[in-house]
Formats: sequence, structure tokens, C-alpha cells
Amino acid sequence: LNVRTNNTIADLIPHAGNLDASLIHDVVVKHATGIDVLLAPFDFQISQGIQPQDLFSVIESLDRYYDLIVVDAGSSLTENVVTLMDLADRLIIVSTPDLASLQDVNRFVQVSRSLAHSPDKLLFVLNRVDMPGGIKSNDVESVLPDQPFARIPDGGPNVVRSMNRGIPLVIKYPRNPSSRAFPKMVGK
Repeated sequence: LNVRTNNTIADLIPHAGNLDASLIHDVVVKHATGIDVLLAPFDFQISQGIQPQDLFSVIESLDRYYDLIVVDAGSSLTENVVTLMDLADRLIIVSTPDLASLQDVNRFVQVSRSLAHSPDKLLFVLNRVDMPGGIKSNDVESVLPDQPFARIPDGGPNVVRSMNRGIPLVIKYPRNPSSRAFPKMVGK
């Protein structure tokens, strides 16, 4: 989203147990699209210092002020990510149709099941369907434990242009095949 701010979730951690609307307002950034953004710490050492119980308290507090919280937890499975997984109503796993990504999805599903998450909690999204050199959609589905919840077609170079500019694809290129898939995915 190309958001620039000095504030991050690390600024909320010391107040994890007693967050109020004014403090949250001071730390989150309003993006041009209207969404509030709370960034991860820029400093790796600060990130590493965030404890799961503090993260739990912050997210639980934010839940009182927001109807919907979306967390981009990245691709590594840390203690904090497991905490976020436990807190989440849904886990959306996004993968491209390549062998390495699909193997990661299968490992993630195994971990999620070992944590006793309901299979209904996991939603698999296949991104860049029919991308050049990618595994065909039918073959992907035969490798996965569940059918994809959604399929996002390959959006070509406009996807990268959109990311580099920090402008959501659905705003910058609304007619792009990928952009058109998002409203279908969320049921609009």
C-alpha cells in the first residue's frame, strides 16, 4: 500500500492491556482507500521482541474498534503467527500454481490440523491461475487437500506495476482479470 509512517504495532505493545481509541488513532494510518493500516516494526530486533501474549492483547483490543481485521502474516511460521492463527476466524492461504508454493500449502494445512483448527477455518486461494509456466488448475486441485475457495487469474504486468506504486490493483486497474476476481471472492 506504499504507506509511510514512523508508527508500528510496536508502539501499541506497551499499552497492550489498555488500548483506547485515541491511541489507536495516533498509531494507525488512514490509506487513501479508506482502510486503516497498522504496520509491522521496521526493525527486525524490535519485531523479534514482540511476545505472543502481547500481540494477542493488541489484536484482541483492536477487535473492539474494528469490524474486520486482516493480518498479512507472511510466509514463515513463528510463535506470533501461530498466535494470530489461533485468534483468526478464518485463515486465508494464498498460493501460486508452482510446486514449491503448493508443497508449502500442504505443510501449512498439516500444521493447522495439528493445532486442531477446524477445516472450515482454512480457505485456500489460488493466485495467478494459468500463469505462464505454472501448474494447470486441474493438476493443482489434485495435489491439494481441499478445493480452492477462490481462483484469481494471472493479472500480468499490471499487478507488479500496482504493487510498485502502492495502489491497490482493483483501484488502479479495475478491468484487470485479477481485479474482477476479488468481488467474486468476497461475495459482492
